[in-house]
Amino acid sequence: QQSGEDPNMKTYKLPIYALIPLLFITTNHAKAIDTLKKIEIIGESQNERRKNKEEMFYKPYSKQIIDEKTIREENIPDIAEAVRDIPGINVTKLGAFSRTIKVRGLQGPRVATLIDGIKLSNQGLNRSGAGETGMQDIANVKSIEVIKGSPAVIYDPGAAGGVINIITHKAPLKKGVGLKQTLGYDEGYDKKKSTTVIDASTGKVGVRFSYSNTEARDYKISGEADKNLAIERSNIMNTMSPTFLEINDLGYNTESLYARLSVKAGQDGIIDIDWNNWTGKDMTLLYGAPTIDEAILVQYDRMDRNSHAISYRKDNLGKFSNLNFKYSKQSQFQAIGSNAIGVKLNSEQVNLVSDIYIDDLIVKVGAEIIKDNARTLVYSTQDYAGVFTNLEYINNDWTLFGGARWNQWDTTQKLLSGTNRVVAEQLVGISGITPPKNTSAPTFAVGAQYGINQQNNISINLNTTFRNPNLLERYAFGDRIGGGIDMKPEEGKHAEILWKYLNPNLSMTTGIFYSEFENYIWTKQIKHLTNPAGYAACINSATCDEVAKEDEYFESYFKYYNSEQVTNWGMEFDVHYSTHQHEIIFSSSFNEVKSNDIFVQSSAQPIDSNISYRYEFNNNWHPWVKIKGQYVLDLPKVKQHLGFDPYSLFSAYAGFNKNDFIVSGGVRNLMDKEYRVPYSGINGLSRTFFINVSYEWHSSND
Repeated sequence: QQSGEDPNMKTYKLPIYALIPLLFITTNHAKAIDTLKKIEIIGESQNERRKNKEEMFYKPYSKQIIDEKTIREENIPDIAEAVRDIPGINVTKLGAFSRTIKVRGLQGPRVATLIDGIKLSNQGLNRSGAGETGMQDIANVKSIEVIKGSPAVIYDPGAAGGVINIITHKAPLKKGVGLKQTLGYDEGYDKKKSTTVIDASTGKVGVRFSYSNTEARDYKISGEADKNLAIERSNIMNTMSPTFLEINDLGYNTESLYARLSVKAGQDGIIDIDWNNWTGKDMTLLYGAPTIDEAILVQYDRMDRNSHAISYRKDNLGKFSNLNFKYSKQSQFQAIGSNAIGVKLNSEQVNLVSDIYIDDLIVKVGAEIIKDNARTLVYSTQDYAGVFTNLEYINNDWTLFGGARWNQWDTTQKLLSGTNRVVAEQLVGISGITPPKNTSAPTFAVGAQYGINQQNNISINLNTTFRNPNLLERYAFGDRIGGGIDMKPEEGKHAEILWKYLNPNLSMTTGIFYSEFENYIWTKQIKHLTNPAGYAACINSATCDEVAKEDEYFESYFKYYNSEQVTNWGMEFDVHYSTHQHEIIFSSSFNEVKSNDIFVQSSAQPIDSNISYRYEFNNNWHPWVKIKGQYVLDLPKVKQHLGFDPYSLFSAYAGFNKNDFIVSGGVRNLMDKEYRVPYSGINGLSRTFFINVSYEWHSSND
């Protein structure tokens, strides 16, 4: 700071990648500005990744895609880990199974999760955010889209962070029979997994079945002594509970059974019927502490997710294109401890979306109805109805975007049979009863993209979000208390500027985003002094540690509340270079939340940079190797108990594909670095290996 500067004024130094667009725009601006809006694909050898890059290049918002190839090569265990390397994504581990996903520093219901266009209902009941992504078997995933920015108008009114759209495998409609068997072992979780997939088609009717069984016995971290101590302490603390279930490790067991039937209906119509059953047992999660030696471990005796859906998709129907109608019914259940009553969430959804093409104008229209009900000590419901439209207009070098959505929520609580209404109305949280609550509001999005030339464009988009409190935030009970009927909806205003570059081998994107919130929904710890005499005596004693004995003097709980003015800003950059044999990917991002509220500030994420290099040999076995590195700084400052240590990680992967066999393996954390991601209560994996072997056979009768 130089003399004469305002000491209260903060100075921010932008990362060097913020200047990269200037180099490419200056270099290419001298060329003739080409009004062509699509880069021609030469030949039929272009792969799906190339098509995805082109699609993302012409969108005014941020969008990245994780394909099945990446998931298979790196033995990615779940959805959260699959998206972790995307700029702006942060994943916090709560054990071997559960993950919290943050997008641009925002988490929970600010991140909408969809499977084939259907939202994963959550209502906050699992407390880890991003829906129940762990309850979707990754063996059925074809690709994962992460969308940030203005698409909140299309997908969800409260998706201030972004949208995770999971695309699953379709049933085949090409005549033939297929079989795929995969066996895998992962030392990091002492995990064994087996997946069997069978598909068949007559040409008009197709079916796909899959079954997966996973047994993970542990979570191998640096600091095994602390982990074992936390398990022992949690067992002692929970012994007196009537639902006590002994914790032996941080592992889990899951089974997944999935079936899809597809039938051609008319010239270009398809009817899909889906059935999905997922069951998890003995699942240990970590809550409530920045370090594992202070953590509380919670044992879930059982988690279930069942879903059934029927959909009709048609390429053309009059003026409507890409018509898609879906009905789904979901149920989720989770119980802490043995023979516990648990929490059950039922959800029904109807979704309709279609495109209308009018010359250079593309109009997307849609509507959805969602009915969620949670059954705990009472019966709580939240119904949602929304309609939206989004327009895209192309005029020479300009593409203009705009959209609007109307949203309506109805929230109620109903007494279970035999409950005393007078008593229930006096209780706090979801165990009580409150009057019905009706809320409605619009959300908007506008944007523009200018094509500087064939390889460069710049975009700006603005949008609003409106998020009604979910059932947990409004009616929470137990160790967390809901904000009640008076809790206000969270409103946000968001802006993003993007620059994109694309040529046949190289793509780059850099952007800066800013969000401003009112009535930001968050939690804070509240303590009540219950033993003032004992606390005073402890303070006056030279041998008493009042911090260690805090539970003897205070009663504490977490409460949901509305925090006033909260802002969030950050930057993202990624570059992707690929040829037939080489692939280099680099990304970096950060965000910083600003607020006078000390509880909210903990959601800032420091600069997180990732780089990978993949080389594929010219050989009929198609061997390949990949090296990955990650470097996390302490800038912006990570505000957490006991501070934060920057870290770097390196991992190596390799594999080959011969005839019908696919083999891949790797070693994570090559240097066996002891590290902990920001705001995580548990260390990351130590040096561990994994291996996958797949056999895939298909017989086509065409």
